[in-house]
Amino acid sequence: MNTIRTCFLLMLLTVMTAGLTAVPAIARPDMRPLGKNIADTGSAWYRFQSKKFVSQDGERHYRVWLAIPKSDAPPGGYPVLWLLDGNAAMAHLTEPLLKKLSSGTPPVLVAVGYDTHLPFDVVARNYDYTPPNDAPDTLVTQPHGRKGGGSHQFRQLLLNTIVPWAERIAPSNPQRRALWGHSYGGLFVLDTFFHAAWFSHYFAAAPSLSWNHQRILTLARRADAGR
Repeated sequence: MNTIRTCFLLMLLTVMTAGLTAVPAIARPDMRPLGKNIADTGSAWYRFQSKKFVSQDGERHYRVWLAIPKSDAPPGGYPVLWLLDGNAAMAHLTEPLLKKLSSGTPPVLVAVGYDTHLPFDVVARNYDYTPPNDAPDTLVTQPHGRKGGGSHQFRQLLLNTIVPWAERIAPSNPQRRALWGHSYGGLFVLDTFFHAAWFSHYFAAAPSLSWNHQRILTLARRADAGR
C-alpha cells in the first residue's frame, strides 16, 4: 500500500475534505447537493458497484461504492483502500486520477458513505466516527446536541457486514488493506487501530484529537499500557 500513487490520492482527498472540521461554528462545509460522480459516468480504468446498508438500530443509512480495477487481480489479492466520508471521496475521484492509480498494481477503492445526495451526513458521522465513554451503551452528547460515541457499533457493521460484501466481489491482500479518514473520520481510524486488526495500514488525516476531552488520547495510553 505504500506507493506514490496511493499517497497522492490520500493527500488529495485530505486537501479536498479539509473544509469539514469538528467545530461547526468555526467552519461550515459546502453542503450543496452533489451531482453525478465517476461511478455514474463510468471509467476506462475501473468498474463500479454500490450497495446500501442500514445500521442495526435503523437510524443511519449508508451507501458504499466499490471501485474495482479492470486489470486482473494479482495472485495474493488486490490491495484495498477504504475511504470514510465516501460521498465526498467519490465526488473528488476523477478519470485522470483513476488512470494514475491503474498503473502497476492498482488498489480496489471502497468509499463508505451515507445514503444522501449531500457531501456529508453530519449527524450520522458525528455518531459513527467517535469513540464511546467507558460506561457501556452511554451516548456522548456534544454542546450542539448531536449524539456521539457510536464507533463500536459502526465498526461492527463495517467489519461484519460491509467488508464481507466487498470481499466476495474483490478479495483483498491481507497485507495491503488500508483505512483512511479525515477529521472525525481520522478519529475513527485511530479508534479502529486500537480495537481491530483487520486493516494493515491506517491513515488518520487531521484527526479530531480534542474531541470529548481528548478521549482518543486516553484510549491510546491504555492501548500502549496493555502491550
